[in-house]
Amino acid sequence: MQVKIQNLKKVKIPEHYLIWTFERKEYLQSLLHTLDNLPIEIIKLGEANQDNGPDYKNAVLKINGMVMRGDIEFHLDWRDWYQHGHDCDRRYEQVILHVLWNRPQYLPKKLHQRFSHFIISDYLSMDVEQWLEVMEAMENPSETKKNYGSSICLTKNKLEELAWRRFTRKCDQLKSLVKIHGWDDTVYIGLAKVLGYSKNSAAFFELARQLPPSKLYDKIMPLQRSPIIFWIILAWQAGLLDRPFRNSGHCPEPMAIRIVSHVYQQFIHIFPIQRQPLINWNFSRLRPNNTPYFRLAGYGQLLFHYQQRSLFKELISIIMSRQVLPSLLSKVETLLCIPLSLELRRLLQDLLNYQNVPKKVMGEERCMLFTLNILIPLLYLWAKSHGNAGFAFFLEDIFFQFPSIEDNGILREYVPTHLRKYYCKAFMQQAILEYHQQCYQQAK
Repeated sequence: MQVKIQNLKKVKIPEHYLIWTFERKEYLQSLLHTLDNLPIEIIKLGEANQDNGPDYKNAVLKINGMVMRGDIEFHLDWRDWYQHGHDCDRRYEQVILHVLWNRPQYLPKKLHQRFSHFIISDYLSMDVEQWLEVMEAMENPSETKKNYGSSICLTKNKLEELAWRRFTRKCDQLKSLVKIHGWDDTVYIGLAKVLGYSKNSAAFFELARQLPPSKLYDKIMPLQRSPIIFWIILAWQAGLLDRPFRNSGHCPEPMAIRIVSHVYQQFIHIFPIQRQPLINWNFSRLRPNNTPYFRLAGYGQLLFHYQQRSLFKELISIIMSRQVLPSLLSKVETLLCIPLSLELRRLLQDLLNYQNVPKKVMGEERCMLFTLNILIPLLYLWAKSHGNAGFAFFLEDIFFQFPSIEDNGILREYVPTHLRKYYCKAFMQQAILEYHQQCYQQAK
C-alpha cells in the first residue's frame, strides 16, 4: 500500500520523524516489506545511538525469514547516504537496513546490494496529514501546549512588533560584546555562535569569547599561522582533542598525532585559559558534517583567510553598497563560504577517520542565519552609533524583507502545516520565536 503524499511535497519532514515512527508499532501497518518486496519483521529495535554513527545499533530483524543482527540508518532520500559520507565511514559497515521516506526511482546497484531498504512512507497506519500532526504533537511537550496553546493567529502589526523586540534584544547583546571586544572580534564571536548550531552554540560562543581573533593574532606570529595551527589551538582549548583518541575504535595516523603534539608543545603554554570540559559539547543526533570538529575547522579557516584584512569592514562594505537583497546575500556567501584547506581536511581525515570532510567553511543556510541573526543587528548597531540614519533605515528594510530560513519545533508547534505558506518572511518566524519565549516565561 503506497500512501499518497502529493499535497505534502513541499513540506520539510525532519529525519527524526522517521525514527519516532519506526520506534512505535502503532504508527506502522502490521505487514511490512522491503523495497524488494521481502517480508520484514522487527524482532528487536536495538539501542538508539547517542553518538555519531548509525541511528540504531544492534537491531535484530527477520528479513525474508532470515534473522539478522546489525545497525539501522534513517534518511529521507537514498542520496543522503553518500552526501553524509556514510559510504566511506567504517562505522556504517554493520548497517543491515536503510529506512527511507522517499521511494527511489533509481538506486545504485552497489547500494541496492549492500543492505535492504524499507520505504516507511508506504507503510504508515494513517494518512500522511494525520501522521504529520501526530509527529508535530510529539515534537513539543504536552505541558507546553497545555499552558499556552498550540497555534496562534497574530496580525501583521503584532508580528512586526514581536520581531522588532527580538531584533533590538540581539542588538543589545551585541552591544555588550562590542564594548569588550570591539567590532572585528565581535563579528567572529557571532560567527562562532552560529557555526555551533543550536546544540553547540553556547560552547562555541564561550570558546570564541575566551580566544577572540585579536588574542590569537597577538600570540601567533604571521609566519607561524595556518588553518591547522588555529584549529589545533582552539580544539585543544575546547577539550575536543581528548575525544578522538578514546574509545573511537580508530587509531589515528602517527603523523597526525605528531602534528597535534608539536603544535601543543609550541603554542599551548602561551594561552593560559581554562580549558572547556568535553561535556560542554554535544555530539548526539548531529549529521557528521555538523560535528564541532568540522565547524571549528571552518572557523579556523576564516581566521587564517582574513588575518591581514578586517572581515567586519569587508562585510559592512558589501551591505553598504545597498544592492537588492539576493545580490547582497550572494556576496556575503562568497565572502564566508570559502573552501577548507586541503592540508586541514587531510588532518581531520587522519585524526577522526572521516573520508568525506566538508569542503567549505559553511553552507548557504548557515550563512543566511549568520546574516539575519548577527550581521544585520551588528551593522544596525554600528549605523546607530555612527549617526548613519540612512543606513539604519536600509537595514530595517532588509530585516523585514529577509526570506524565511528556519523550520524548528517551535515554528511547527505554533503554525499548522496549511498556514506555513503565509509565514514566508524571516521576521514572521522571529516573531513566533519571540512569542514562544514570552509565553514560556509567563507560564513559569
